Amino acid sequence: MLTKDQIKELRGLSHHEPTLVFIGKNGLTETVYETFDIALNSHNLVKVTIQQASETKISDVIEAFEDRFACDLVMKVGRVAVFYRYNPKGRIKV
Repeated sequence: MLTKDQIKELRGLSHHEPTLVFIGKNGLTETVYETFDIALNSHNLVKVTIQQASETKISDVIEAFEDRFACDLVMKVGRVAVFYRYNPKGRIKV
């Protein structure tokens, strides 16, 4: 669980991060899960965007990723969500 100060710092860092995971018209597929897992292990902070063609809801994405990967939601705005999970080998550490 992240503290308020950690979330504030991560939100600031996330503005400059590119989107690493895109969810398209096929929704939450195994490929999306694999890409997210790789990005989470490499970066610790992952920005996810749901494309316009997708019917997937942001709440479904948040629930699926938090349950499956034990990560924390840092922020969500519209169709974009940012997640964090600490990994000592990851690029961003808080």
